[in-house]
Amino acid sequence: MIETEVPSLDENDDTSEMSSPNFVYEDQNHKELPEIGTTSTPVNLAYDTPTHRQPTPSKFVFLSDQKSVPTDLKKLQERTIKRRRDFVARMHDLDLHTARLMSKYAEERMDLDLATCDTFERCCIHPLETSIERLAIDREASTSRSLGISTLERRVGRLDAQMTHHIHVTMSDAKIDKLDSIQDDLRQNIASEIRIENSKYNKIEGGIVQRFELSTGNICKKFHSEGATRRAAIELLRRKIDNAIPKRVEKAEITLSNIANLRVQLSEERATRIAADKAILADIVNKTATLQRAMIAIASDGDSSRQF
Repeated sequence: MIETEVPSLDENDDTSEMSSPNFVYEDQNHKELPEIGTTSTPVNLAYDTPTHRQPTPSKFVFLSDQKSVPTDLKKLQERTIKRRRDFVARMHDLDLHTARLMSKYAEERMDLDLATCDTFERCCIHPLETSIERLAIDREASTSRSLGISTLERRVGRLDAQMTHHIHVTMSDAKIDKLDSIQDDLRQNIASEIRIENSKYNKIEGGIVQRFELSTGNICKKFHSEGATRRAAIELLRRKIDNAIPKRVEKAEITLSNIANLRVQLSEERATRIAADKAILADIVNKTATLQRAMIAIASDGDSSRQF
């Protein structure tokens, strides 16, 4: 009887690590490799292209640029890949164990065939040959041996019956007891283990797909909500700009009109000042001329008085 040792499968797989789909965004400057389609905004690059110039800061900083989303998604992918590798390794071990069982089964069958041949030769052929040799010896030794032919035939018939019983009963019972039980154990154990592994794999894959869909939905929801927020902010800024431009134009027009008025007033003031300066200059010139004439007259009167 072959002792079947089925490799124990670890049913306590850590599926609880996948139960928390806390997926968030991550900055695009993250340099770690993702995995199926770990994504940051939405996909992280496996490497960054080297550049020598500093990136130009953007006016609008999205909230998703400041979150570390793909870390959990990357961990989930790594755990999934690890579980898949463990599953493949367990299936490989199960295949090896099945191959060992089949080799043991083949060896057992070969041993059983050898034992059958040996038993057949020992119980049937060898006694038959011995009886034939003995019959030949007896026939050569005595002519009265013909009386024992019926006895020899009965012995041959008994040997034939024993051989038939051994082949169809003993060997069949041995086959049922050993080979069929081994085959049944192999079918039941391997089929149940394969079903268990398949159900585990389907459960893990379903959980991964469900969490991926949930994370994708959350990412899409956040993306659309953040896009709506940004569009609303841009629309509000545009309205402020549209409201501020006419006021600035009006203020500029008022300022230009004030400047024009100041220029007119300045030109009028300049003309008035020039006229006043001309009048003052003419008055000074007149007074200077009058003073000169008076001084000349005084000087001429002094000279005339000295002559007299």
